Amino acid sequence: EGLRVVLNGAPVYLRAACDIHVYPETIAPPASKAFYVERLQRAKRYGFNYTKSCMEIFTEEFLQAADEVGVMVCQEMPFGLTGKYRTAIREDMPAEYRELYRRELENIVRASRNHPSVVLYAMISEFTVDGMNEPTFQLMCQELPGLAKRLHPSALVMDITCSYNWSGKAK
Repeated sequence: EGLRVVLNGAPVYLRAACDIHVYPETIAPPASKAFYVERLQRAKRYGFNYTKSCMEIFTEEFLQAADEVGVMVCQEMPFGLTGKYRTAIREDMPAEYRELYRRELENIVRASRNHPSVVLYAMISEFTVDGMNEPTFQLMCQELPGLAKRLHPSALVMDITCSYNWSGKAK
């Protein structure tokens, strides 16, 4: 509602922490809904009502637990994080990368959109707009957010979860 997040007519203030998917006991994310239920219930006891991934995709077990516990989720896409993919954001992005981002976004949104806990999608993290060239800006900040919104109309969508170091136009 404008710039406010509203749930059932009442404003909601997002109190979040970033879930960075560190699992020293198991290395990989546990395939246990009960594990995440306990973790998210503890977060709620501390006053949190929202969480976001840190460039990883939440597992099905995590999303089931978030649905059960009532914690809102931001699913951040793992796009442009390191290596050749991050370089491609700054330079001319090959067509196969552009298609990969489109296809992966569609797969991720389709897999998560039926979870009531998923209220937000973020396209890219830890990157600033003025680090992008114009075609990449069009893809990451316009096309992909539009695709996410078409696939999950009730979710909020943002392009970048980092600060804008905006110089006036994409490079």
